[in-house]
Amino acid sequence: MATDLDRLRQTVESILKENKALNEKDVKAAVGKLLKVKPAQIGAGVIREVRRKLGIDRPAALAWARTFLAKAPTTEARVVIDAVAEKFGIRVGPPDVTRLRPAEARRPRKNGRKKSGRPKVLKPEVVEAVPRKGRGKAAKMPEPVVVPGPVKGEVSVTFQGRGTPEDLARFFLSLSKKS
Repeated sequence: MATDLDRLRQTVESILKENKALNEKDVKAAVGKLLKVKPAQIGAGVIREVRRKLGIDRPAALAWARTFLAKAPTTEARVVIDAVAEKFGIRVGPPDVTRLRPAEARRPRKNGRKKSGRPKVLKPEVVEAVPRKGRGKAAKMPEPVVVPGPVKGEVSVTFQGRGTPEDLARFFLSLSKKS
């Protein structure tokens, strides 16, 4: 049994030295053909162990990419992905590369969302229905917030007011007389 395991390790090692980019399924199929065994009978642990021994496992690839980006943080993601694929045979995606960059080399995120072309929505103001008097002069009543809608000519008006219903009704009637 030990000789079979050694022979399996040597076969896996020779296959992975030829082509590092093979995944476990492809390695099992190739070893199965060489040793005339069903691929399902070959354990993935042996393949992972040989990969680790050869230094072509994912943690080693990510550590190498992290040190590479520490030396040259402005390197394009495509260059890093190609270098990792060539050296380790590991497929790394752009999100992985972004996470591996040093924090000071990353572009700052605002809130993770892209800006869309929709208009900025203004927060409504709270308006007193009865104007307050301040320091001897009548305080002007602020106008309600008017937000342009996405379609031309459409307007959305939001109003929050305090006071009695009669005072609020009087306020809205004063608005209709202005326009």
